[in-house]
Amino acid sequence: MIRPLDGPALEARDRGFLHGEAVYEGVKIAGRRPLYLARHLERLAESASALGLGPVWTEPEAREILARLLGDRSDGMARLYQTAGVGTRGPTSLVWVEPPPPWVAPKRRGRPPKPTNQIEDAVAA
Repeated sequence: MIRPLDGPALEARDRGFLHGEAVYEGVKIAGRRPLYLARHLERLAESASALGLGPVWTEPEAREILARLLGDRSDGMARLYQTAGVGTRGPTSLVWVEPPPPWVAPKRRGRPPKPTNQIEDAVAA
């Protein structure tokens, strides 16, 4: 489910927030391609398994989610998180795509993209 990030993405009682029971990966997206996505997902799955958090996204699921969140932009930085969740409800999964950090120069010629600091959408599963 994709929903706007207009409120908190994690509950204050989430064990990832309270106790650090969480894993994450940052994935650079260039030219609408998430770089080394399979490796990132593999590492995320291994870390989640080590903490007993359960499965993470498959590569096709992650590609679809990232494409939707990227919107009409071609570059970005994706954040994939999985936390232990609240109580016995199970893990909380979050994904968002934000503009590339300012120190990452665009590779294309012409005017650079207009800077923004807004995170528009996120995924919660």
